[in-house]
Amino acid sequence: MLTLEQFSALSFSFLMGYASALSLKTISKLAAILLGVIFLMLQWLSWVGVLTINWEKIRDALGMVSAQQLVNTQNLLTAGLPDTASFLLGFFWIWRKKKL
Repeated sequence: MLTLEQFSALSFSFLMGYASALSLKTISKLAAILLGVIFLMLQWLSWVGVLTINWEKIRDALGMVSAQQLVNTQNLLTAGLPDTASFLLGFFWIWRKKKL
């Protein structure tokens, strides 16, 4: 049986995970919109002949996200929380929702 102190620690971690996912989901949607607008502007400027885009250099500059970077992000989000599993449950609870 959980004590009141244990329950409040679990609830706090869940709430922080939920709030973190909600803000990251919102920010990522805004970033995707901004990236799409920039891409459309570059494509239009290329189409009208104002500039030429070297997509190979852009791809190389962006690189790929490594597994270690993902682990570092998880460690950053859960550092110092009393219950990491509760945080991750709250985080993925909202992250998996289709609509906000």
